[in-house]
Amino acid sequence: MISGAIILQHSPAGNDTGGSEQSAAGLVKMFEHIRAHAKFYRVMLGKNGDLAFARKIQHYVEKRLSQSLPDALLHEKPLAELFLSYVSSASVGVVLWWVEHEMPCSPTEMATVCLRLSAADLGAVLGQVKGDIAKSR
Repeated sequence: MISGAIILQHSPAGNDTGGSEQSAAGLVKMFEHIRAHAKFYRVMLGKNGDLAFARKIQHYVEKRLSQSLPDALLHEKPLAELFLSYVSSASVGVVLWWVEHEMPCSPTEMATVCLRLSAADLGAVLGQVKGDIAKSR
């Protein structure tokens, strides 16, 4: 059986110096893996799937992302935890949508969209943190 970590074994490793290019490459590999095992992921994440499997994926995403959070967010523990929970849940949802819709986008397109969505979300969160800090001064 494929473990929850295998789905993300090629995902970006947090503080790597490769930046978004390495992140994109890692996500492309992840989506290629999912495409190769689409039937498995459709069953495991679908309506009669295994919630524990989905949670393993979410925890793994949280762990990987927590290694690359900006300092401004790290100082706001509840906000950081909420952001990690949000993005990890969205990651599982994106994978499920993709396999349930017969993978209408390429792995490269999926990686690009995921990176853009995550960056937009992080930008909004960081903007809120900076705004809150400025108000408290």
